[in-house]
Amino acid sequence: MVYDQTYVVSKLTEGLNPLAVFDGSSITEAVNSVNPCKMLGYGRVLSDIMGWDMQNYAVGGTGILNDNSGTKTTLRERFSNITEAEGNINIIERGVNDVSYDITAIEDEIALYDSQLSLAFPDALNIIIGTYQPREQDESTYPKPFDIDALSLASCIKYGFMFVDLLYGKIYDVDGTVVHDMGQPLITGTGRTWDLKNDGNADRFIGRNTPNDSTHCDDECYKYMAQFIANGLLKSEGLKKIMSQSY
Repeated sequence: MVYDQTYVVSKLTEGLNPLAVFDGSSITEAVNSVNPCKMLGYGRVLSDIMGWDMQNYAVGGTGILNDNSGTKTTLRERFSNITEAEGNINIIERGVNDVSYDITAIEDEIALYDSQLSLAFPDALNIIIGTYQPREQDESTYPKPFDIDALSLASCIKYGFMFVDLLYGKIYDVDGTVVHDMGQPLITGTGRTWDLKNDGNADRFIGRNTPNDSTHCDDECYKYMAQFIANGLLKSEGLKKIMSQSY
């Protein structure tokens, strides 16, 4: 089933607000939201907080290189969606579905995508959201997600993008400075709503809407994620520049 996520804050102000365009995996697609139109995903909630119109082109099971065994498209293969939308803010979430791929191939594809995004949108606020993991990871025993995010951060600094680090709970502005640090990963602990471990917030955020789903956020978690990103955006010099424009 395809869900229409082209919503606006108000039909009365459509076209008068900045347009945020989202792409990414099932996390951005808002899998496991109980709302039938996925309206409580982090993209929708974040857009409401910030007063943005929004469009969402995320496709579950995909990523930087992952095309779901050839059945779907990678981020770069559907880049035309981003260019055709002509957003003022582009928010791209990536990495979670790419941990099985060669890190050098990931690095090359990140370079291609970010160069293309920078060239197509030199005046937009471009934001990369890093690897989502529904548990507190030990970097020493499971380094791949952190390695992917390190590549994304370096690329964001090179091209002047913001970077949202979910694994460390940090948000970097367009100049590479940390504008928000929650002091912990977005999702902590090893539990689920159906398997409480009392070692982090995963006990309440993961698995509530779909029993035995050990990966995706529920609606409360999507709100939490949106609020975390908004806290960084509100301190961003990059956002101030975008919001100073007329719409």
